[in-house]
Parts: sequence; structure tokens; C-alpha cells
Amino acid sequence: MRDKLKLLGLRLTELSDYLGFSRPTLYKYLEDYENKKYKAIDYKVKTVFDFIMKKKTLSKIEVINYIIDLNGDKKESNLDKLFKEIKDDDILTKRIIELIDKKGMNFVLNQIKIIVKKGDVKND
Repeated sequence: MRDKLKLLGLRLTELSDYLGFSRPTLYKYLEDYENKKYKAIDYKVKTVFDFIMKKKTLSKIEVINYIIDLNGDKKESNLDKLFKEIKDDDILTKRIIELIDKKGMNFVLNQIKIIVKKGDVKND
């Protein structure tokens, strides 16, 4: 990955600006990517890294355009709306944090998965 970035003339400083992450965070993601620890990498960053690695002939401009396209899809999703509602509702936020502290993040995520599988959450 590092060789491909050098070949393209892409510096992590540039990528950090385009992707909205700090340079140290991108270095960590790059290290995780090279060590195949994909779950530790932000989805958007992994998508860009995959794009860079999978394309044989690629230019710096293509990578930047790809990132711009990713960033251009800024339409607020239902998930974004949910997070905003949770963030704006102090009582709900406090209860979620208490539940995570008490039961752990995996428990909360598993409960959400169960609800989604039951079909209690509808997709628009």
C-alpha cells in the first residue's frame, strides 16, 4: 500500500485532508490495512484503500475524484437522523451510555441486531 501511494505521489497529509481524518489516524489505518486488520479501519478509509489497491492503472486524480464522489454523497441517511436525534436527546443519550457502561458495547449491538432481524426496524 505504501509503495502504491508513493507511486501515485499521494501523501497521507493530502489523504487526511480529503478524508477528514488526522494524519496519525491515517497512519494507524494504513498499518492496520497492511496487517489485514480491516475491522479496525473506518469504512470510508478502507473503501479508498481498496480502490487504490484494486485498480491497476490509477492516477492521483482518479483517487481524489473517487474521494470527492464518496464525500459528495452527503444526503442525510436515516442512520444519520437517528444519531442526531440521540445526540440531541440528553436523557436518551445518558441512558444509552449507562447501558453500554453496564452491559457493554457488544451487548447493545447484539440487541440492535436482534431487533433488526425481527423486522421491527423498517427500511425506507
